[in-house]
Amino acid sequence: MRRDFTWTFTVANVKVPILGADFLAHYALAVHMNPRTLSDTTTNLRVLGTLTRQGSTGISVATCHGGEYLDLLTQFTDITLPLQTFSKPTSPFVEELRHKMARLKYATPRQQPVNSYIPQHLRDCKFVFVRNDAVSRPLTPAYQGPFHVLRRTDKHLTIKRANSTDTIAIHRTKPAFLEKRHVPGRRSTADIKRNPSDSCAARPGGQ
Repeated sequence: MRRDFTWTFTVANVKVPILGADFLAHYALAVHMNPRTLSDTTTNLRVLGTLTRQGSTGISVATCHGGEYLDLLTQFTDITLPLQTFSKPTSPFVEELRHKMARLKYATPRQQPVNSYIPQHLRDCKFVFVRNDAVSRPLTPAYQGPFHVLRRTDKHLTIKRANSTDTIAIHRTKPAFLEKRHVPGRRSTADIKRNPSDSCAARPGGQ
């Protein structure tokens, strides 16, 4: 591998030397089972291994040798768990928080009203202004109209736009209050009350 590997090994009564995963991870070594090679990711070098057959390492289940091992494992269950799963002492606040969170109940979602609120003026108006939601130039009016309302539902309005009809969402509209058109030659009731003499025609032959 063209470099030295310094490591503190544990002396054990085994027939075959054993390289642990911590040694391989420390020196960035990778074992490839199919090509039977050991590669060094630091130097990009690879060596071919030799397949050997060895007997059992002598590892066996402790419970097969006697009940005293099973009693120890039952009494000290923490030794069979990984290091990160050891229970750490917690504060009373954490214990109370866990207890409260465990007692929380699922709340069903609130049912939304079927009918949306629509102002009364928008329900009864005959003409509406339509908001322009498109990107427009500065000083462009935000609303267009007024347009005559042909049909209406709880969420949409059908309006007359030029020579065609258009269905738009009701939230884009607002009612249009228009002045009554003045018809030439027709006088209003208020004008007649203010000038009653002008409204009376003289009879033929009258005094």
